[in-house]
Amino acid sequence: MEWSRYCCWDARNDKRELRVLESLQPRENLRRLTIAFYGGSKFPSWLGYPSFSVMVELTLKNCKKSVLLPNLGGLSVLKVLCIEECDEAVLGGAQFDLPSLVTVNLIEISRLTCLRTGITRSLVALQELKICNCDGLTCLWEEQWLPCNLKKLRIEGCANLEKLSNGLQTLTRLEELMIWRCPKLESFPDSGFPPMLRRLELFYCGGLKSLPHNYNSCPLEDLSIRYSPFLKCFPNGELPTTLKKLHIGDCQSLESLPEGVMHHNSTSSSNTCCLEYLWIENFSFLNSFPTGELPSTLKNLSISGCTNLESVSEKMSPNSTALVHLRLEKYPNLKSLQGFLDSLRELSINDYGGLECFPERGLSIPNLEYLQIDRCENLKSLTHQMRNLKSLRSLTISECPGLESFPEEGLASNLKSLLIGDCMNLKTPISEWGFNTLTSLSQLTIWNMFPNMVSFPDEECLLPISLISLRIRRMGSLASLDLHKLISLRSLGISYCPNLRSLGPLPATLTKLVINYCPTIEERYLKEGGEYWSNVAHIPRISRGS
Repeated sequence: MEWSRYCCWDARNDKRELRVLESLQPRENLRRLTIAFYGGSKFPSWLGYPSFSVMVELTLKNCKKSVLLPNLGGLSVLKVLCIEECDEAVLGGAQFDLPSLVTVNLIEISRLTCLRTGITRSLVALQELKICNCDGLTCLWEEQWLPCNLKKLRIEGCANLEKLSNGLQTLTRLEELMIWRCPKLESFPDSGFPPMLRRLELFYCGGLKSLPHNYNSCPLEDLSIRYSPFLKCFPNGELPTTLKKLHIGDCQSLESLPEGVMHHNSTSSSNTCCLEYLWIENFSFLNSFPTGELPSTLKNLSISGCTNLESVSEKMSPNSTALVHLRLEKYPNLKSLQGFLDSLRELSINDYGGLECFPERGLSIPNLEYLQIDRCENLKSLTHQMRNLKSLRSLTISECPGLESFPEEGLASNLKSLLIGDCMNLKTPISEWGFNTLTSLSQLTIWNMFPNMVSFPDEECLLPISLISLRIRRMGSLASLDLHKLISLRSLGISYCPNLRSLGPLPATLTKLVINYCPTIEERYLKEGGEYWSNVAHIPRISRGS
């Protein structure tokens, strides 16, 4: 049931709207009910009737004048309750006497200051609680009683939340705790985190200064802390030994990474770090890793915006065979990529001004499937052993203005996807890219390349007939295409080619054509009755962007 969202709230008659809603009592076999943009000050009496014996989900949304919520105790099997943008709503315990309720979402309720004991005591089956954008919330709940079956708690955008309940540790079944955009939250209760907590996310908690000293006693597997500028350290430098994922970013006061990140070879060490995923982002003052080696269990490593951090290659375990994904961005101190790459499947290098070339003997990464190189302004050439990367399926090279040449031996022969863009100084002509050997290539994207190219492909270039998708973008001098030999082509996209005048004969296999900001082509080909409309009229999907 939804009222118009465009009506002026001040002009609405709440008594009349209540009478209307009273008369709209639905059938008793209703399972899900939403009331939205209702303008009455209270809800109809039928809403909590026990006769709605199969109702499992109720949503009250944007009912801005409603102060008193109905007594929902009669909805004995209700499992999901969402109250959203009900600014004046006052929540009381009797309204929540719902023994089957599993999920509660409270969103943008400005008068909510905390969850009263009467509410939490009634929610004996509650497993998921979400509280978002409730600016009046100063504490989470009164401390006499907590919903002990809670498994997932998310608090987001509560600008005045200062503390959590001291009974947080009594949530013995809580597994996920997410707190986002709560700038006044400074610390957690001294009693620590719930004993079964496995996932903790703290984002944009600008006032957060510390974590509980015993936080590493819970079986955390996933820990993410981002945009907490006053957090200085981890208690005792330790991490839970159960931790598998660690994401730390934009915590500018953090003096060092926790010692628990590293593995120590000493037999006397109790360190049993089993990290599998490690993301470190935007620590401009961080100079070094802690003592030891990164754990051999590491599968995914991402380092971004750590402009003074020592080279990670010196911290990798020689026994590392688990690492499959490596992402390096704005990380100028990286000196070498050798020695720990044998198991890699994905490698991304972005904003790395120090990279000028790859080792002469090539990259020994036999399992590499995806390679991305972006914004490496001083890179002049690719590895000469590119063809030895037999597993490589996807290659992306973009915004590398210093790149002058491709390897003479050609590209990896098993490539399926190739994107080359904004490498304006590449001197290797497209006819020497070795397309004749790329018999598996199905996707090709070229953008902002070859400023003097008039025809694509040129007379000496033969594109692989395996191509299914072709994208051409920002080729300023391009005047004509000749693609009729691409007998497998299904999708063609052309953007920002202002001088393009002719598409030539197109393959009969083409099912999708996208033209953006190519004025002459749009005029001649895409308008019904245009000069060459008949050349493209058979294509099922045609779209234009200008």
